[in-house]
Amino acid sequence: MTEWWQVPAGGRLSWAQWGDYASVFSSLSGETYLLSALPAEALYLIAEAPTAWESACAVLAERCETDDSAAWQAKLRATLQDLAALDLIERRTP
Repeated sequence: MTEWWQVPAGGRLSWAQWGDYASVFSSLSGETYLLSALPAEALYLIAEAPTAWESACAVLAERCETDDSAAWQAKLRATLQDLAALDLIERRTP
């Protein structure tokens, strides 16, 4: 089964860009987070629409100008897990 990532239902994100960083406010938690480039890019992508794991790996590797390698996927998996721990995204299986 394909793994998908999405912003939790009812969640709204408000953004501000600060050079290589982005601040994001989550309506669900009431918290504001400062994100570096990779977490911000991942969250931007997933906030646009629910995103399949394979698609997230490929699209973000291209945006970050890197290969979609096993090392990249491990780094991205850790990033998505960190975003999920903050309740900014959630994993779902259709």
